[in-house]
Amino acid sequence: MATTMHGHSAPRLFGRERTLHAALGGRRAADIILWRDKKESAAILAAATAAWGLFEVAEFHFLTLVCYAAMIGMLVFFIWTNASSFFNLPVPRIPETLLSERATRQAIQDGHRRLSRLVETLYYIACGKDIKMFILVRRQSSHSVCYQKLQKICF
Repeated sequence: MATTMHGHSAPRLFGRERTLHAALGGRRAADIILWRDKKESAAILAAATAAWGLFEVAEFHFLTLVCYAAMIGMLVFFIWTNASSFFNLPVPRIPETLLSERATRQAIQDGHRRLSRLVETLYYIACGKDIKMFILVRRQSSHSVCYQKLQKICF
């Protein structure tokens, strides 16, 4: 099963000329996938398992997680800022971000344009002007659990 190449033997995948490490790119990603860098591979596996546990098992939502992270970050910054005077530590520095008025205005106008187009499309679908899409949406929503529950409550 092992063939010699350049004076040393290494296992080959399905009798190929290249090793599995070389087939995966032969760099850091291959080391992680093949568990040659055990600490980093374990950290990635632990992070993926934690994410799966939060989102699938505990039914956490991503936005909730982002908000909690932002609140914890603000709390740490608040405590650090107030405690720095007691312990003679330097005050944490926040990098200043400068946005030009033109870039901000363009971003707002682009978002407004997209939102207006979305509302207009939803209006045409709801009014029945795009009858094909209206029927597709109506048929999809009639099969959903939420729609059936709303029908029981309202009608």
